[in-house]
Amino acid sequence: MRRHSVSTHSELLLPLIAECLGELGMQAGALSAVACGAGPGSFTGLRIGLSTAKGLCFALGLPLLLVSSLEALAHRALGEVAQSPPRPVLAVLDAFRGQVFARLCVPTQARTATLSERLASHPQLAGDAVWAPAALAEAVASLGLGQELLLCGGGLDRYPRELLGGLPEAVRWDDDPAPHPLDVAQLGARELGAGRQAPLQSSVPNYICVSAPEEALLRLAAGSGAG
Repeated sequence: MRRHSVSTHSELLLPLIAECLGELGMQAGALSAVACGAGPGSFTGLRIGLSTAKGLCFALGLPLLLVSSLEALAHRALGEVAQSPPRPVLAVLDAFRGQVFARLCVPTQARTATLSERLASHPQLAGDAVWAPAALAEAVASLGLGQELLLCGGGLDRYPRELLGGLPEAVRWDDDPAPHPLDVAQLGARELGAGRQAPLQSSVPNYICVSAPEEALLRLAAGSGAG
């Protein structure tokens, strides 16, 4: 399926799904499950994506598989698909408001006692988290990965001075700013094979941080309380 250059798939998502099924010569009823990136990412995009995925699952009686959008972004460079030997990958997405979403994915084969010890001082690197770009670069640089580190994601273009400049020895993997649907599907298939699925009714996106309007309301409430 070709990838469309749009900032949101709110109008194109269902036609894209139909197009993909058509190219594969499949009907929706032939699906085994629906895989969806759980976030972090755009608030609107996450809501639209998960709502569509849940609607398909409800209508077709299929399991819902949720995967980290950052892990999907890093998947291709991790060595599970193309890289040998495996190397650590830092996936970075623009979180707006001067922040980035980031996750450091370290394959088991790339872990050393020294690296594990250093990671213990920055446990938030190993999961989906929101960072100030300069603070992220400083934390990752302290691990001493050098040229072993691969970088990917749209956050690199948004904050090149802080991230690329702060990690000058790291190697940029590619220029794709967002997770590829195939990587989401492959990670979803891994979840399905392991017998894991997301609760269909209660699953929500992994926003990590509050939206800009919610943040403004919190500031307003804090100001009112102070007065």
